[in-house]
Amino acid sequence: SLLWETGRVDMGDLSRNKKFKKIHMTTSSPAGNEVLDWDVGSGYTANSANISGGNESFTVNDTGKYIQIKITGASQSSFEINDISIIYRDKAIK
Repeated sequence: SLLWETGRVDMGDLSRNKKFKKIHMTTSSPAGNEVLDWDVGSGYTANSANISGGNESFTVNDTGKYIQIKITGASQSSFEINDISIIYRDKAIK
């Protein structure tokens, strides 16, 4: 069983809202039942996508002060996360 979870990633400024757009992830050897979840302050509900391996892009399109990423599933011992990139834009302070 696999559970990998980040802390709150605030992109260097917790006081400012961000528009999170995408998560790009490169993985190898998934078993096919790993699930990526993310939370931008409203909980993990309805924010999930299956990981199929290779270079993948997951659409987030949500606003929050931080993002937290969680990967769960019954994984093989050879499953690897090679890199994760988060595409976001700072929201203007009004």
